Amino acid sequence: VGITSVLRRYLVGALLVGGLVACAPVPTVPPAPSDITFGNPSANIGATTRFDPVRFAGDWHVVARFVETGETAAHDVIAVTYQQGKDRIVVVASEGAQTYAYDGTAVLRPKQGDPLIIMWVDEGFRTAVLGTPSGRVGYILDRKPNPRKDRLKAATEILKFYGWDTRRLKRTK
Repeated sequence: VGITSVLRRYLVGALLVGGLVACAPVPTVPPAPSDITFGNPSANIGATTRFDPVRFAGDWHVVARFVETGETAAHDVIAVTYQQGKDRIVVVASEGAQTYAYDGTAVLRPKQGDPLIIMWVDEGFRTAVLGTPSGRVGYILDRKPNPRKDRLKAATEILKFYGWDTRRLKRTK
């Protein structure tokens, strides 16, 4: 048996073992909560030109939100206040208050983190779609806990248009 024959067998064996290792399942680690996105972060996201902070102010119900599989979409009521002299909008929800700078557009900017974009609001300011460019946060808001189906459908279509995975959008309870 020559050295070439031994090397050939060794090489074939190494390739077979390498092939088996490559076929082995790779353990999956669930993404950290900050890595989970519901929208396509590379997709363009638009802000409505219809936004009016005075009309947007008031109480809103979170009627649909993006949640991880198996999670319950918790209902929440948020209060929006527009502080005109200070050019800011304050949103108070169950998690606490968040202040956003208002620059005349529907892109609300916190001191830290993703801006909150009002993608759509119906003409009567009864239903709205909000989300972040990263796709980590997305909501459908309505002035009532049970919105009209046509407005809920329109809001869902807006999210689809901007690349959000609406299969993970859940009605709140």
